[in-house]
Amino acid sequence: MYRMAEALAKLTRFEVWFFTERRIRLFGSGVLVAYAISLAARLYWHDWLLQENGKPLCTDFGTIWVTGILRGRTIPRRCTTTRHGWLPGEV
Repeated sequence: MYRMAEALAKLTRFEVWFFTERRIRLFGSGVLVAYAISLAARLYWHDWLLQENGKPLCTDFGTIWVTGILRGRTIPRRCTTTRHGWLPGEV
């Protein structure tokens, strides 16, 4: 019990030292800058989450679910996808 109380005290001291207002502001600013850079890069390379016709390029959950279904049905070759869909001749 003593070791657990000591570990909890150490963790509390670390949290008080680490999670200061200055560090939280710095982290938030970093996330904001990274997001702005990401949007600028997507604008520059015309790389959006939607295709020209308005349909999504990829839905992560759907891709993972379908891949799991195909793996379960022992069609592993169909599990390989390109960035914009199934490989040519695979469907």
